[in-house]
Amino acid sequence: MNNLSAIETKKTSDWPLVLLAYSFCVPEQVSFFFLGLKFFVFRIILLLLIPSIISAYKNQTIVSKLTDTLVVAALAWLFASQLVTIGIAKAAANGGASIIDLGLTYFVARSRLTSIARARELLVKLGPAFLLAGSMVAFETLSGHYIVQPFVSRLTGQPVSAITDMNSGRLGLLRGTGPFPHPILGGLQLASLLPIFLLSNIPIRARLIGVVGAFTAIFTISSSVLIAIILCLFLVAFEVVRERVPVISWNGFMGALIAGLTGVQLFTPGGVVKIIVNYLTLDKWTAYYRTLIWQYGLENVYRHPWFGLGLEDWSRPYWMTESIDNYWLYLAITYGVPESLLRVSIAVIAAIVAGRNMNRFNTGDRRIMLGFIIGISMMTLMAFTVTFWGVTQAWYYFLIGCTVSLGESVHNLPDPARRTAAHP
Repeated sequence: MNNLSAIETKKTSDWPLVLLAYSFCVPEQVSFFFLGLKFFVFRIILLLLIPSIISAYKNQTIVSKLTDTLVVAALAWLFASQLVTIGIAKAAANGGASIIDLGLTYFVARSRLTSIARARELLVKLGPAFLLAGSMVAFETLSGHYIVQPFVSRLTGQPVSAITDMNSGRLGLLRGTGPFPHPILGGLQLASLLPIFLLSNIPIRARLIGVVGAFTAIFTISSSVLIAIILCLFLVAFEVVRERVPVISWNGFMGALIAGLTGVQLFTPGGVVKIIVNYLTLDKWTAYYRTLIWQYGLENVYRHPWFGLGLEDWSRPYWMTESIDNYWLYLAITYGVPESLLRVSIAVIAAIVAGRNMNRFNTGDRRIMLGFIIGISMMTLMAFTVTFWGVTQAWYYFLIGCTVSLGESVHNLPDPARRTAAHP
């Protein structure tokens, strides 16, 4: 860590942001209902941080970006679609939850994570929380019993997640869920931190805590999570090689990847999505079932492309469950194609813009930014295999907000510091 960053870190400890990040590991049974909306711990903290968002934009601490506009547009379209499909009363409650989970989470990260130094401080303090959460997942898998949510449920009276009422075994092991709403969601939350901690230049002990916590995602026994970990490790390894072999570049890699995906889409039956659902699963039945979700889901989208179905059940064979294991498809079915396109654009543009600004930082800062970019890219891809909701959806947009803010943080440094960042 350079001297400038060390000095800045001491001045920028942001405990409200740290507490928000910790709240993403609190079981959903710690909650209460008010005015038709369920208030989780993270939602309460977000509401308390609204003044800081207003102050940041009012004082021009941060400047509006395209992704900010897209977030507002996504929330506006979601509310408009629900006005059409379910009416203003229900739209107010459902839209309110989305404003908090998507909008406030994103804008809190945008307004408070204003420097690489704050990102380091956040990571140092965040590691133990996720290590503890991941350890709970691992203990449940190894013990063969759900422990965390049933225990909290007895204290609060709130029901446990549906997964804990099911026989959730796979490969002879219980799929641990710990404090998370579902094994896959918890696994992706944990795995998303792997590239961030691996590429960070925080103290080695803090980095090790975060990496071990991220690797506990394996105990969710999920093929999507396993592929997510492998993908993150591959991209981190690519960066390590790229730093040592100048002829290799991210632009070349992305160009080859886009060309390859285009070829797969054009010349293989079912295209990229079918490849994803067929090969990101541990059993053939799951792969086949997800193919059916995609097939029948698209039929629903074709019939209701603009505003979706709202709360109406989607059309499918009677023996299929109501679950839609594809976040982007779920958004299109429920709120219309524009909503799905707006939300995926937020993540894609955040990654592109941050990637373009990445080289303006010194090597250590650049690596942290790349870790966040890999984290949100992995979750964006894995969203084709699972639907995000609740705390995991909020965590996703928290990471996106962090990525956008860090990509612009070079502009918040004084001129000498900016030159140091640009020319290490």
